[in-house]
Amino acid sequence: MKPQRPPFVCTLTKTERLLGAFLLPVHVFLLPVLLSMLLEYWPTGFSAVQRNTLYYAISFVLILLLMRSCLRKDWDRLCDYKLPSLLLIVPTHLLCVFLSFIVIGLTMLLPEELSALYDQALTELSGLSGDGAFTLLVLLVPIVEETLFRGLVFGTLREKNRLAAYLISALLYVICAVWQYAVHYPNASILFYAMQELPMAFALAWCYERSGTLWSPILYHAAYNLLPSLMG
Repeated sequence: MKPQRPPFVCTLTKTERLLGAFLLPVHVFLLPVLLSMLLEYWPTGFSAVQRNTLYYAISFVLILLLMRSCLRKDWDRLCDYKLPSLLLIVPTHLLCVFLSFIVIGLTMLLPEELSALYDQALTELSGLSGDGAFTLLVLLVPIVEETLFRGLVFGTLREKNRLAAYLISALLYVICAVWQYAVHYPNASILFYAMQELPMAFALAWCYERSGTLWSPILYHAAYNLLPSLMG
């Protein structure tokens, strides 16, 4: 009898893991620095959406060149278990909402001046909007981040230690989201950026683990990013 969902297997080959270990710091640290230096002297200037689209487009191309076989194999796994893999998006969202409420509850215990910093962080996090952000938020970001942080980091560590996989993949995901902000704004608000990203990090890792295919968290991540524009 066919199981309801595939067992968890990281489909990255040994070569892809090595290439991914090279690509991860390039995506997190090197590309943002190089693009900042280049675009600083660009005569026409770039909007936030344009800068981020270029950033993720480069990483997207590198992933297709270096790690595409895992995406293809995980797509086959999604096709073999379409219904359970797609239905898993619902409990994933519920988990993300539940964890987000915990974060909100924790911020209510903070002094008023720190709560104000948290509100400021949320405003800046939602700053990417408009038609030009669709490709970035719905296509590029989900594939790049799920391949690197869930497929590479969580998938590799999950074979060794489940707890370490959750903690380290979430930590690296948060670092990627906040380190540039921390450089420009070295104050307590950086903690709230990190807190805001943690529920999503754990929910996406759980979705990947339970579905056995990267495409479940990719699709949830895309839907999550798309939802605000649909509601607006």
